[in-house]
Amino acid sequence: MKSKDGFLLCEGIKVEVVMKVVEKRPFYLYSKPQITRNVEAYEEALEELNSIIGYAIKANNNLKILEHLQKLGCGAVLVSGNELKFCSSCWV
Repeated sequence: MKSKDGFLLCEGIKVEVVMKVVEKRPFYLYSKPQITRNVEAYEEALEELNSIIGYAIKANNNLKILEHLQKLGCGAVLVSGNELKFCSSCWV
């Protein structure tokens, strides 16, 4: 999202400010509240169906994001033994 003055924002914080304090480049900037909103939107859309929301581990294996998705009730979609091994550390 951009602010009125043209700055790129993430949860109301200027991305430019974040870039000044992050040492490693490139970096990924995620919004935990937006991830939550996305899951809630899927849940709402699927509430009439007998369904499970599954997240493809291959798409992103950031442990903090996976732990958050697990807390939100999401399942994990795995296609390899390595993904199963990785997920055993956060999906209980």
